[in-house]
Amino acid sequence: MNSTNQIFPPVPSSPTLSDQGSDQAKRGTGGAKNPWVGPGCYNKTKQATTRKIQIATYNVRTLSTNDRLEEIEEQLKDIKWHILGLSEVRRIGEDIVKLKSGHVLFYKGQDNVKRHGVGFLVHSKLAKLVTEYVGISDRIAYVTVRISEEYSMQIVQVYAPTSDYDDDVVESFYEQLHTS
Repeated sequence: MNSTNQIFPPVPSSPTLSDQGSDQAKRGTGGAKNPWVGPGCYNKTKQATTRKIQIATYNVRTLSTNDRLEEIEEQLKDIKWHILGLSEVRRIGEDIVKLKSGHVLFYKGQDNVKRHGVGFLVHSKLAKLVTEYVGISDRIAYVTVRISEEYSMQIVQVYAPTSDYDDDVVESFYEQLHTS
């Protein structure tokens, strides 16, 4: 296959032809746009719909009491969210808890001490779509969410040790993360 270096003529509105094209094109449009593709635009038969899943992480510092859990829920009323990855939940053991609001808390902490811990808070609208939750350790967990008949999404939450920890602890964490 022969490779040829072809030089294409400049496109109107490109920087090399500053006096051509519309005013919007001269300001720069960020590339060609297809008005038939994208959220809120119409294709030939129906309106394209896009659903967004809002995913965030939150170092909660502690969820060791139910009062703190209710406080977090109150704070979340003012933002859009579907899945929150949580660090420092500081709860003992592993559990799945359905809250009064219908949201579901998945968490994994240490077995006997309220330290570290990871988890997820899943909005009530998506709670039924969670197909799997695995708490690997008090620093690593993942949740699998069915997003369509064909696709699932796996979200991993980690709470990595800081540089204050011994190298052995840090290396052990990364080895566990790599093998999970």
